[in-house]
Amino acid sequence: MGTAKKRARKAKAEPASRGLTPTEVAGGKPSAAVLVPVSVLFIKYYPEYGRGYLAWVWTPVYVGVGTTKNALGYVCLICGLASYWRLLEAFRTDRGTLRRRRIVAHVLFLALTAWLFNKADSSTSLASFGLGVFLMTVAATRLGRRPVVIHVIAVLLLAVSASVLSFDATEYVTEGLGRDASLSGRTELWRNILDYANAPWLGTGFESFWLGRRSEYFWKLIWWHPNQAHNGYLETYINLGWVGIGFLAIMIVHGYRTAVKACRTNPEVGPMQLAYVVVALAYNLTEAAFKGIHPVWITFLLGATWFASTAPQPEYAEEVQPNQPQQGLSQKVRTRKWAPRPRRAIPSFGTIRRVER
Repeated sequence: MGTAKKRARKAKAEPASRGLTPTEVAGGKPSAAVLVPVSVLFIKYYPEYGRGYLAWVWTPVYVGVGTTKNALGYVCLICGLASYWRLLEAFRTDRGTLRRRRIVAHVLFLALTAWLFNKADSSTSLASFGLGVFLMTVAATRLGRRPVVIHVIAVLLLAVSASVLSFDATEYVTEGLGRDASLSGRTELWRNILDYANAPWLGTGFESFWLGRRSEYFWKLIWWHPNQAHNGYLETYINLGWVGIGFLAIMIVHGYRTAVKACRTNPEVGPMQLAYVVVALAYNLTEAAFKGIHPVWITFLLGATWFASTAPQPEYAEEVQPNQPQQGLSQKVRTRKWAPRPRRAIPSFGTIRRVER
């Protein structure tokens, strides 16, 4: 009887020390299981919900559960990365029938995600997804326990992504992704924004650049009527200036160090954290996601701050041997093998009263 109670208490303590699963970092398994299949359903059978048109050229686009094709793209990006990590977990930990079922389920889910990527035609999300898959695959191996290897791979991936925007490789890479060398007009927009920006230190204010006369000016200048800089770093600069860039850099460095540390100490969640952090950095090269409630920004914050939440939390005190009494423990506690944690102080009517058993 005593052994059964000990096992029950130990099983009860396991969730606190295990931490949250990687899919919970991505927003939860049920969300991904709904958004992707419903998007497929809307696009194929309910076009009034799953399709739309570009107002300035009247070209049909597929949006699924989103409002734009880029929204559908980042839904596939976030949910696809979560599913891929669960697939890696199934290969590493599961056995028997349960393993086969999970592998089949996630392979089918990734197939639906690939189909949606093709329909959404969002090159930024697709390229970021490939980067995240490669990084997670490496981080999930023994090489992922070595910070030097992670640093080299992450820097190389980000350097290649950034170099595409600056050198002659732009033409070849963008053509491979089905885009022109101007990145669908982004390069022209960036030049005009840098020429127009006149508040380098503090910017124009939080989310205020695309308001009033500035918005009218760019809408007259560029035919597709931009409402963002299509670059997260440039968007931060024009709104918050170099001060905002400095704070963003501090968050990026801290978040990256946290994710790398998690890869070494918590391999269950660490590679997922690292992928979301690095993918967010690459995604913001051609989209502005460092703001508001953008899902890519939220996953970046989760990946950058999740390490403290996944640290083991002991549910019971250390084992106490009956024949070795310790100072400060009552006789009743010494005879128990597992001692409960003391209750916290409870404030009551302006006084502090300690509740003891």
